[in-house]
Amino acid sequence: MEKKAIDIYESLAQPPKSALRQIEAGKLKGKTDINPQWRYKAMTEVFGLVGIGWKYEVRKLWTEQGAGAEKLAFAQVAVYIKDGDTWSDPIEGIGGSRLVQLEKGAAVSNDEGYKMAVTDAFSTALKMLGVAADIYAGRWDGSKYKEELPAPVEAVKKAFNGEVVQPKKQPAKLAFEPKGGETTAEEKKEIGNLLKSKYVDGAPIFSKEEMKAYSDSRKDYTAREVIDNIKAELQKRLTPPPAAEPAPAEQPSFDDMQPVEQSEQGFDIF
Repeated sequence: MEKKAIDIYESLAQPPKSALRQIEAGKLKGKTDINPQWRYKAMTEVFGLVGIGWKYEVRKLWTEQGAGAEKLAFAQVAVYIKDGDTWSDPIEGIGGSRLVQLEKGAAVSNDEGYKMAVTDAFSTALKMLGVAADIYAGRWDGSKYKEELPAPVEAVKKAFNGEVVQPKKQPAKLAFEPKGGETTAEEKKEIGNLLKSKYVDGAPIFSKEEMKAYSDSRKDYTAREVIDNIKAELQKRLTPPPAAEPAPAEQPSFDDMQPVEQSEQGFDIF
């Protein structure tokens, strides 16, 4: 090919925003769907007219029983691209959809089930060529495959060039089941900010040992309880002690008292 493989891959990687649609319902709600027509256009721009510079064929269609009354349709598709006068080996993909699905408790047929399965299979095959790779790599607006291929495009480039890509180190899991479930991202941020608190002179309020002790306390306390415990300790450490009351004036002892002068006449007794 005149173009390098990675150049072709990158030229197909990012769909325009106009080709993306946010999914509003179902299991994929909030994710982004890619307009199939954009895929056809992208392939045509790079390889030429379908059937001349590239082509695909539906190799197999079949159905399988889904949950309850649901029936699923599946398709196997092979895509070919032309290099000079030579066609490539088949680039295969499998996709699926529903032929019969439940809606409000009733079985409903989908007369486009096979069509949707073929489209899904086609998109699966084309991602091997880099079509919408930024979606699949989690670098664009996302799709149903977002969790399937989380590697960044840089890792894909390295893999294309034969370089070994080391997987990112995952954070260590706790050795116990935290009370109340896993700590949310917001709770982790709040706990981290509290434990990083400092005195006016810049000295840290909590030592590393104390920070670890609070982390380990998740075994017995929920995240919110740990936050409250840290706040209480912060208030205790940052609240100045009450001012000492002045000592009462010392009373003179009996021996130190001066005698009171009496009149020479004295007291009359009645």
